[in-house]
Amino acid sequence: MSSALKEVGSLLVGVEVDGNLHYEFTLRPRLVRDSIRVMEDDKARQNDAYRGVALIACQLEKLGDLKPEQISTELLLSMYDADLAVIMEANSRLEGRLQNFRKEA
Repeated sequence: MSSALKEVGSLLVGVEVDGNLHYEFTLRPRLVRDSIRVMEDDKARQNDAYRGVALIACQLEKLGDLKPEQISTELLLSMYDADLAVIMEANSRLEGRLQNFRKEA
């Protein structure tokens, strides 16, 4: 996937795992498989907010020094609203670039 189709940023507060704070993130665009995987979860089908967090968890390629398998919906549910807002803003920018990606090529 093109690096032009990724958003890199830094959380304001950070996510703590095992006593270590993680700030830097890389977000990729949402794929069909992300939406399908998330909709297999009953909570996601019943709660739009939960579904949004679950989709972001799928899109995060990097969060600090965490291994990809450590980035989960449950982890993101423990983050501060301000940090989720930073990621959601990054996602909005990414969606905007994606709409014009082929037009620029």
